[in-house]
Amino acid sequence: ERPEVILEACKSFLHPMSGEYKGGLTINPYQGCYHRCIYCYATYDWFQDFYDKVRVKINAPKILNGELKGIKGPILISSSTDCYQPLENIFKITRKCIEILISKNIPFIIITKSSSIVRDFPLLSKARNLSTIVWSLTTLDEKVKRILEPFTPSAKGIIRAMKKAKGYNLRFGINIDPIIPKVNDDVKMLMALVDIAKDCG
Repeated sequence: ERPEVILEACKSFLHPMSGEYKGGLTINPYQGCYHRCIYCYATYDWFQDFYDKVRVKINAPKILNGELKGIKGPILISSSTDCYQPLENIFKITRKCIEILISKNIPFIIITKSSSIVRDFPLLSKARNLSTIVWSLTTLDEKVKRILEPFTPSAKGIIRAMKKAKGYNLRFGINIDPIIPKVNDDVKMLMALVDIAKDCG
């Protein structure tokens, strides 16, 4: 079933990161996620209804604009949910936040499993020195991917997006994580994934 969509105003938006990333800053335009990745830490660490309710932080760009005074970055988008999940096509919260970061010359890193980010390549190409895209791509095996990440785009879709990113001369990379024993740890597949990423630039 599709998750319930909740439009919600946030009081604050820019947050410090914890643990090994302490000292960094992050923004999450949405809380909750369509992807339903079976290994997602947010589901048991923070939000029990993470898959069933997606909260859209409708006033996030306005709040962010007021929180950036004195901030030099870089800022991570998103640390606990996908900023380019399907709802972004409707609400464009992520895009509006990126526009603000660019206007203030603040560097940022986007982490996503989505291919729909290609929509914003023309915008990102105007700030190549500020933006970095990191695609989370755990496997090239589409059957395994459907089990691990049921509602994410296909590996082929992400590879096509990376090739387009190369055409826009964007800075990007991949994150192969998690690597699960006996599931997606085949050495040949992992090397093929690395080689494809290298070929994409």
